[in-house]
Formats: sequence, C-alpha cells, structure tokens
Amino acid sequence: MLLCYLLHTFCLPILLYGLEAVTMSNVNLRTLYVAWKTALYKIFKLNNDANLLHTQYCCGVLPINFVLDVRKLCFLSKQRCHSISVHNVFYDILVSLNLTGYVQCILCVDSLVDILLHQFGTFS
Repeated sequence: MLLCYLLHTFCLPILLYGLEAVTMSNVNLRTLYVAWKTALYKIFKLNNDANLLHTQYCCGVLPINFVLDVRKLCFLSKQRCHSISVHNVFYDILVSLNLTGYVQCILCVDSLVDILLHQFGTFS
C-alpha cells in the first residue's frame, strides 16, 4: 500500500511533468512506456507482463499512455477557461469569419472533454 502511495505521489508527477503541454512522437511515447514499465518492475520486483498488469490493477494505476491522455484532457480543459487561450482565440476567429461548422466542431470537442472529465475525474 505504501508503494502505491509513493508511486502516485512522487513517481508519476516527476515522470509526467509538463508532458501534457507538448506533443510527443511515438518513439518518445515508447521510451516513456519503457521507463515506466522498468520502474514498476524494479519497485515491485516483478518478472513478467502479467504480474505488471495485475499490480497496476491492484494499485489503481492506469497504463501510462492513458494517464498522459487524461492529464492532457485536464490541461486543455483548464486552458479553455482562460480568456487568452489558443482555444478561445481560434473560437473568436471562427465566429468572426462565420465558419459555423468549425465552431460547432469546437463545441462538440468541449462537450466531449466535459463528459470525460465528469466521468473519470481529474488527474492533476
């Protein structure tokens, strides 16, 4: 139980610091996954992937790519609340150009983010 607490409190924030604000290539995502997997193997003294998945499940730890995706959603959700965010600037431009199809697309994405955040909570 203590290891799970330490994992959530120290390991994840350090490993994922600032990654929600950048776009990562597949190679970088794979490197992140391998680093996370290696850390879990060493922390919990595991020897195969089945044990790793079971340990993650018991500790309530999502796979690292899911955690990163949820953090990105939270980051983007926070950004749209700011008046000078990129999202609001694009929204204002599309409204001024009368491009209603794109505006509706942005509103759909906003609704999807709200639904996902409401359903899964926030990871900050």
